Amino acid sequence: MKRVRDMVIGVIGALVVVLILGIAGWYETHYTITGTVVEVNTFQELVTVEDNDGNLWEFYGTNFQVNDTVKMVMDTNCTYNDIEDDEIEKVNVVF
Repeated sequence: MKRVRDMVIGVIGALVVVLILGIAGWYETHYTITGTVVEVNTFQELVTVEDNDGNLWEFYGTNFQVNDTVKMVMDTNCTYNDIEDDEIEKVNVVF
């Protein structure tokens, strides 16, 4: 019985370590930025956002209007010094 309990504790411990490493890895490659919608092409559903550093980002979405403030969750694509290849994963309007 003690052997089974020790094995269960070992498996749970290993799962906790893997979970912590996974969460840390996600936070290492993701960040959020805030920007303002500067253009909405309703025909193509293409939204253009300018962030606080003057970078322009585009994504496809609906129900966005010019001058909306949005928060974007970004993926670095594991290139930490180059934002040119970063991808938008999620966009929310900030109220």
